[in-house]
Amino acid sequence: EEIYKELLSKFPDNESVIYRLGSLYYKIALEKNSKEEFESAISYLEKAKIYKTGILEIEETEKVIKDNLKFGEIMPLVKKGNRLFDSRKYREALDPFSTAYKKIKRPSLLIKIAECHIALGEEEKGIRILRESVESEKEGKFEIKEAINAYFFKKGQMDKAEEGFKEIIKTRPESHYSHYQLGLIYLSKKDFNESLKSLDRSISLNPNFAASHIARGLIYY
Repeated sequence: EEIYKELLSKFPDNESVIYRLGSLYYKIALEKNSKEEFESAISYLEKAKIYKTGILEIEETEKVIKDNLKFGEIMPLVKKGNRLFDSRKYREALDPFSTAYKKIKRPSLLIKIAECHIALGEEEKGIRILRESVESEKEGKFEIKEAINAYFFKKGQMDKAEEGFKEIIKTRPESHYSHYQLGLIYLSKKDFNESLKSLDRSISLNPNFAASHIARGLIYY
């Protein structure tokens, strides 16, 4: 940073130096975000914007980081809900998840609320919550649809789940999770060729998603 700032002081109109300094600030902002240092990330992103780096994703990145900052504020509630859920205290887990969702309407929180109801045997209520949110929520529709179809799969409604995930992929082909779930469905049907195709696609979209690698290994077991 100091090197580029020094160069900029000597060559204030040099577009290459300006671009590189702005790009550096953008990179630092991403690193700070990954370390959950959200306020610092926003600060560096503001610096990047000053130099007009031409990075097309900068506005979307700013939105994501600000959302992460808000999410950081409710993290204690989420952690509490997860602890209770993992301890099978589903009724008690509803309160922190619901409180967090009222503050920040993230699809992942709504899915946890639905999962609590399903775990309590209130399956119709859980699925209804998800289906109604698909109609009412502006963001996260695909994640919620994936949760619904994953439920169908767990219930053994293979054809319904398969149709649902295929519909998602038609409009969101980059969804590694839907490809992964299709791979599991085909694996359950012993259609190993199609399972391999879906799992390979999932891995190509998200190499860090360990579940796809594990499921792929099962094909050869």
